[in-house]
Amino acid sequence: MKLKPNPQKPKPLSSESRSWKRRARLLAGTIVLFGWTGLAFLGGGAFLDFLRPSIQNLTGVTTPNDAVMAFTGAPARWARAWMTDTEIPRLRVDIKYKHLHTLHQKRDEAMGLGLLQTSSADFVPAEIRLGERTVRVKLRLKGDYTDHLEGEKWSMRIHVKKKDHLFGMRRFSLQAPRTRAFQAEPIVLDHYRREGVLAPRYFFVDVSVNGDDIGLMAVEESFSKELLESQQRREGIIIRFHEDPFFANEMRNGIHGPFENFYVSKITPFGSSAIAESPKLQAEVAVATGMLRAFLDGKLTAAEVFDVELMSRFIAVSEVWGTMHAMRWHNLRFYFNPITRQLEPIAFDVNMQSTYVGTGMVSLSQPFSTRLLDDPIIRKSFVRNLKRIAGEMNEGITAVRVRELEAPLLSILNREFPLRSEMKMNLLERRAFELTTTLRETNLDLFAPALVRPGAEYPGAIHAHLERDAIGDYVEFVNIMPVPVLIHSLGQTVPSSDERKSLDFMTADSLPMALAPTALGRPPTPIKVRYRATPGSGPIEGEMQVSGQQRRHRFEAMPYYSALERHPIAKSSLAETLEAHPYLVPEPSTGRLRMPPGDRLVNGSLVLPPGMGLELGPGTTLRFAEGEALIASGPLNFRGSPDSPVILQGRNEHAPWSGIVVFRSDQAHHWKNVIVRNTSGIDRPGWQLTGGVTLREAEVLIEDSRFESNRCEDALNLVRTEFELINVHFSDTPSDAFDADFSNGRVVGGSFSDIGGDGIDVSGADVTIEDVKLSRIHDKALSVGEGSRASVSKVHVDGAGTALASKDASHTEISDSLFEKIEFTAIMAYAKKPEYGPAKIVADNIVLREVGRKALAQIGSSVTLNGVEIAGEDVNVDSLYKGGYMKK
Repeated sequence: MKLKPNPQKPKPLSSESRSWKRRARLLAGTIVLFGWTGLAFLGGGAFLDFLRPSIQNLTGVTTPNDAVMAFTGAPARWARAWMTDTEIPRLRVDIKYKHLHTLHQKRDEAMGLGLLQTSSADFVPAEIRLGERTVRVKLRLKGDYTDHLEGEKWSMRIHVKKKDHLFGMRRFSLQAPRTRAFQAEPIVLDHYRREGVLAPRYFFVDVSVNGDDIGLMAVEESFSKELLESQQRREGIIIRFHEDPFFANEMRNGIHGPFENFYVSKITPFGSSAIAESPKLQAEVAVATGMLRAFLDGKLTAAEVFDVELMSRFIAVSEVWGTMHAMRWHNLRFYFNPITRQLEPIAFDVNMQSTYVGTGMVSLSQPFSTRLLDDPIIRKSFVRNLKRIAGEMNEGITAVRVRELEAPLLSILNREFPLRSEMKMNLLERRAFELTTTLRETNLDLFAPALVRPGAEYPGAIHAHLERDAIGDYVEFVNIMPVPVLIHSLGQTVPSSDERKSLDFMTADSLPMALAPTALGRPPTPIKVRYRATPGSGPIEGEMQVSGQQRRHRFEAMPYYSALERHPIAKSSLAETLEAHPYLVPEPSTGRLRMPPGDRLVNGSLVLPPGMGLELGPGTTLRFAEGEALIASGPLNFRGSPDSPVILQGRNEHAPWSGIVVFRSDQAHHWKNVIVRNTSGIDRPGWQLTGGVTLREAEVLIEDSRFESNRCEDALNLVRTEFELINVHFSDTPSDAFDADFSNGRVVGGSFSDIGGDGIDVSGADVTIEDVKLSRIHDKALSVGEGSRASVSKVHVDGAGTALASKDASHTEISDSLFEKIEFTAIMAYAKKPEYGPAKIVADNIVLREVGRKALAQIGSSVTLNGVEIAGEDVNVDSLYKGGYMKK
């Protein structure tokens, strides 16, 4: 059948008509271009801030059609933005003239060099006003390249002084929206966070400096404990590859050269001042650095060092968005999880205006992610997550979320940048369709330019690490250069003299010593030189010479952390577990191990195979030697009876043992009629945990059970769980009894008695507590903190330092409860951590007997007791803790 033409369908345009239409659009765009550009300059806007970056699409490339559409739609976008009622925080930055002059000098220096090099000495004092608040800060210029210093919008790193904060942050940056592709940065960071990957907070504010309005700036959170706590992580250390030599060599020689190699980059932590004050953090730095070095050296696999699921999701999200910049090795940041003893990625500096435009997969264009994907466990998880995340992009699910986030962001940005339009998703969705069918691409060949120049001044051609192992002290030499380096001398300064004495070598090493070259992107070949240290001598120093150069360069050996020989947490296969514990019986139908009833002394620690659970029934007792533990990543199903409970303890009723740790379980833990005694917490080289029983990322139901005489910081610690504690009893615990971090659930019935710390301590949690008896609690019977929500009823506190404390943006509602024999204050609301803010307590039908003081509310926080609002007071929270009224 021959189809007849549709009379309603318009005739196709002739080539002449199409040409005229294009010319008309270009003419209209040109008129709007000149009009809006003129308005921008009249309004004080700079070309670089107003025009150039506003019309770039997600690849950083602007087509003529992009430009025309950006200009023709600008008036409407500008009008819509000013018609919305979106509030924009306004920061007023005040800097004394002499300090502002210092910043100008530093900027001029950077513009001349083409790079900004900074140090702690570059910080200057300033004040920032936000609303009615004024906080003291120190700030410096920020950014590697001069795009951060163009126009009036200079990027600044800001540290809030003392314990104050802004937006719940003590470390953050201000930078022009164009430096991170406007709304693209917060949108992509949100995608990482939705996948559980850590990412800094990022939003826009209006800024003036010394009264001069510089317009919209982006706030980017820095790497600190506030970032971790805001995303339900415990305080821990964050490490990175040190990038200063990478940029210093570019400034001196015009290329990154041999420093374009993470294998030869030192690993350094953030927050050196906090680490210096904390032995715990110092130990974690050593373990985290040692683990990452062990991965680079091939001693530990990627799956052992990194959190497999989070790392694979980080790479998959980066792949779908084409965020090559976030995957560059010198932009990588890693959080060391103190529970799992694994590294988690932190997404940072996505910079969607410089996305990947090459062929193949983004993750295979970067050597670090390529190395990660060589691990079959990481690769398998990556492919699974990539298919899912790319599928969501391809099906338009991601675009829906993007539009939800983008609308309020554009209502802010379009007031100053009307050329900025919605992000174009079509190219990403088309690429995502291809990725859903992609398992792995061939690696890309990397071009290696000439790296050594005879007259170059390299910012450290070698690393000289002072390390120690079981044998003794040694210097580890690492050659960064792709040519040999000669060590001509090595010695120590003699005490009370300027003389330098050659080292007393314990090995047959002799000088000069040749260090083998290191190929670009490949691991080096370290040389260990063992020596006998001279007590009281000065630093170990020497001279080295790069092959092809005449000049010799001095160097100093610096302390460093050795690569670990093994992961600090033991692993075990099924065969190894059954060999060590032959009384265990595999249950193929459940994928768990079962132990018949009986009383058994466990041989060493009971380490379950990955993902495998354990079932214990009535009449089962497990006795552990001191320092040993039950370690698992699968469900624990302990079901005793009232007459024959499941018992976990040391060799006898009074002997200590380390306790129980479960890292993550896809299935629920169910305990009923279980007794846990005398735990001391994990305290092993490279691994310390505060909980006698630590259960993480799982559903938890514990009924009719007891935790007795546990000698650790927390008898039971639940982390990121959904939990129910029904009729659970805690007794004779010198520190805290129950600690819930970032968890949601309820405590019903049960008791807490003779507790040396807090009875119930929740942080970042949403909990219900009812019908609980707390007796003889040395510190706080109920401690609700760090943004928690608590609903409490029918609680009897009989003897405590403080009955209820709600702090740090927590909201507690309590009713029908009795507090008696309270030594200090029955009810308190205050802010201990300024980054959170004030707390609130609403207490109804509360009976108070024999209390030192009924209630206390810090100014800003609120307490309503039996319908009466307590007047706020100026409370020095530090004195409460230092005076012994509270423990933490």
